[in-house]
Amino acid sequence: MTPEGFNGIRPLIEADPDQARKDLATYFTTHTGRWFEHFSAASDPDHLDANDIAACSALSVPVEGPVLQALFERRSEIDAYLAKAPKPGEPLWEVDPESSEYRAMSDLYDLVRRINGMGVALTSKLLACKRPHFVPIRDSIVEGLLGKPSEWWAPWQTTVADGELRNLIEKITPDNVPPNTSILRRLDVILWMHGTRRAKATG
Repeated sequence: MTPEGFNGIRPLIEADPDQARKDLATYFTTHTGRWFEHFSAASDPDHLDANDIAACSALSVPVEGPVLQALFERRSEIDAYLAKAPKPGEPLWEVDPESSEYRAMSDLYDLVRRINGMGVALTSKLLACKRPHFVPIRDSIVEGLLGKPSEWWAPWQTTVADGELRNLIEKITPDNVPPNTSILRRLDVILWMHGTRRAKATG
């Protein structure tokens, strides 16, 4: 997959759907990241809470003490944006980028990102815990496949608007993937597993 890889996501999976299925099965059986869905489901969708911190830790991004303090000092502001954000089950491809709900989530991202110690990966994982069907996770492994565009949500919105891709993901999802795991999250896992395997082969 090239650095301009958003257009390559569907061809990658179509080229070897059995590998994508195997990667999902392996991840949700053996990787600590499988607990992300557990903590996300347990978190209060409208309020920052300890489950969000645990979800980030499950994805190997621990929240250090000073960062944790700063987050909870801004909790009322974070909660206010969550109240205006898309509903927890509302998928990214159904939300108008010009809507107030989309802007609220974008403003929340900017607020959290400005907190010292909240990098791109940690911010995306924290907000993906609150809105797993809306916020795509961003980390260095997936960036290695897709590149580092200034806009991350927009190309993902175009990608998951593809109904055939969504149907393909549903078809290859094994039974051990937790119910209601978002399309975004399943795609993230497939890409992360592929990117990790590629890095090992070339490193």
